[in-house]
Amino acid sequence: MSLKQSLSIFICFFIFLITSVAQELSIEDFKNLKTSHQINHIYRLTTHNNDGLLLADTRFDNGDLDGLLVHFDLNGKVLKEIRVGLINSFERIVGLTKYDNGYYLLLNSVNEKHEASLLLYHLDKDLIITSTEEIEITEIETANAVAFNPISNELKIVVSVRDKEKNTFPRLVSYHVESKVQSYFDLNQKNRPEKENESVEMVTVTKDGKQTQQKPTPAQMKAMGMKSSVDPFNKECVSIEFLDENYDELLITGLENSSTITDFWVAKVMDNQIIWEGIFPTDIGGDEGKSTFKTKDGYIVFGYEYTKKIDHHYSYRALILNKNGKETATKEFNTGKKDWFKDVERLGESYFLMFGQTQSVTREKSLEKEDKINTSNLWAILVNAKGEMVADYLHKTESIDEAFVLTKLKNGDSLIVYKSNDVLKIAKIILNLP
Repeated sequence: MSLKQSLSIFICFFIFLITSVAQELSIEDFKNLKTSHQINHIYRLTTHNNDGLLLADTRFDNGDLDGLLVHFDLNGKVLKEIRVGLINSFERIVGLTKYDNGYYLLLNSVNEKHEASLLLYHLDKDLIITSTEEIEITEIETANAVAFNPISNELKIVVSVRDKEKNTFPRLVSYHVESKVQSYFDLNQKNRPEKENESVEMVTVTKDGKQTQQKPTPAQMKAMGMKSSVDPFNKECVSIEFLDENYDELLITGLENSSTITDFWVAKVMDNQIIWEGIFPTDIGGDEGKSTFKTKDGYIVFGYEYTKKIDHHYSYRALILNKNGKETATKEFNTGKKDWFKDVERLGESYFLMFGQTQSVTREKSLEKEDKINTSNLWAILVNAKGEMVADYLHKTESIDEAFVLTKLKNGDSLIVYKSNDVLKIAKIILNLP
């Protein structure tokens, strides 16, 4: 065996040891969270005063899907459940954003005629609904994210629209809360110059030496980093956020899809102008950017990649961008199991916590048969501003634990919401930062 082969085996073994050994995820003060309304899906966890506030939706027996706010204390006691939405229609929560006198809650709304609009709820500091209004937006299919600019008193709403060529793209809507005036800016292909690729041809040589010329397929053009003029593009926003106290730097994170493969998509917008945007592909899989944070040297983007080889595998990426939105580094975290990346939270200026669950199968042999026990464990990954793994944690049980959301408490703890054997729970995880 050569020295090079020996070093290769040692390095692979070393990496295996690092990725296979995880610290115990310390979960404390876990309580059952009993709600009177059925929770269909959980979107976000935030804090209200010193309590928790859960954004979810609820489905009723007649098929009606409405938004739901669950206000609870840290002992698991539900203080208030607020159902929002219209009767005989389909509502789904887009987001909750805070202002001086309370909150704005935005929902997608689709009536029986499949006509889409937005519902905006005004809530005071005691979570009492003070007013409701409907926002009509031309060509809207659905809303994806919302943020509030207190300086201009505008809601920045990213909605999905579809043009005549069946291209789906985000539209940034500025909605002035007091005057009800709205303006919009389309975040589509027309906002930036693209190289024309219609004249590009590929030459193929047959076995008998004959050459043929043909235009590359959309998939081949994508592999070559080219944009097809006939290939419909699709973009989808996942999150939108202001990244400084001046509320002039808006970051939009999501995905771009021009074939069967999706890629990270991140755009910086100021004064309804795209300052920079980038699409960050990998070789295979379906990639989706989830959240972007500002760092000292630029930005860090969190998301996940889905690949399918022998089995389903998921890997999670931390994408490092400089101040101009150019990629400088990529860090991947792959357990080799069927995982889900659910949420990420900033911890101070230097650290970020990724939260999710990993599914595995435990086999217990008996004298008569081999029993399979499905387990799903919670995990957390702590990374620094460079995207480097600082520590990984695993809460290993024999239960089926399903991760949902997390948020940071004022005392530095992280509050999580998860299910254990179909029982909804809240808990605190305490991490000792370096």
